[in-house]
Amino acid sequence: MSANRRLYRRLFAETRGFRPRIGALVGLSAMSSVFALLTPVPLKIAVDSVVSNQPMPPLLAAVVPETVADSKTGTLIVASVLFVVIALLKQLQSFAALWLATGTGQRLLLRLRSRLFRHAEELSLASVLGAHHGVTLRPRYRDIERRETWLESPHEKAEAR
Repeated sequence: MSANRRLYRRLFAETRGFRPRIGALVGLSAMSSVFALLTPVPLKIAVDSVVSNQPMPPLLAAVVPETVADSKTGTLIVASVLFVVIALLKQLQSFAALWLATGTGQRLLLRLRSRLFRHAEELSLASVLGAHHGVTLRPRYRDIERRETWLESPHEKAEAR
């Protein structure tokens, strides 16, 4: 348990400058579920208001002109526009999440590689070429490889399959 706690503490320290971006990424990911829940709303409006002769929902009727709210054609147009707007917002959210995840991951990776390079520069040549040739670099390199796989975006993993 202590090793896991130490690992999470180090990981938390590594993300020090990137926490606002990671928080924004979590917020964008939460927005995707909101858009998924909003997707069937225009269809419900079209079926209820046009086919079943029910009035337009009060929240939507307050936004559109009264002539549009009373007309079946106007209600259908409003539902269609609402469907397109929700689809565009879903695409925009997906693009922003991908852009933010990729940019943050690449910057984190660059910082980790820079730290590894600085550490390798500080090592004496004798410790690298001595009896334990390469032993000092292997554990750090494996850490970098593990972090690289952790930082890959879910979209890149899906495309690789």
